[in-house]
Amino acid sequence: MVYDDYYNFNPENDYFQENQIIIKNDKNQIKNLFKIKRKINKLCNDNKFRNNIYLDLYSSDKYIKNSISGMETPYKVNSKFEDLFFKVKFVNGEIKNKDNITFFYDSPEQFENHQFVTLNDNTKKNWKEKYNNISKHIN
Repeated sequence: MVYDDYYNFNPENDYFQENQIIIKNDKNQIKNLFKIKRKINKLCNDNKFRNNIYLDLYSSDKYIKNSISGMETPYKVNSKFEDLFFKVKFVNGEIKNKDNITFFYDSPEQFENHQFVTLNDNTKKNWKEKYNNISKHIN
């Protein structure tokens, strides 16, 4: 799966406005929403550098949710279909007392763009192989 709709951080874009509406209307979304603060140098749309950014992350309960949008999939957590997603656990203390939560992304590239990090090529290659193996068995 190629993910070509890259996420670009902009606090004024529709993504954040839509999420604010979702958060206000759905108490279950709030329960699964985590906010983390990152220190980076990021040039935003107003041509100013931001040192601190805040990232929203949605965790999954019974069904896998996309970590960025909170959209629930038809696939259960702890099923073989988890390999359709790039899975991440934050064990660096950014999410206090919640180190065992798994977050799901559509691809390693989606994770990189959301988290402002770069993964090594071997990690991406291994994920692509797992993804291709499981996607063959879905249809």
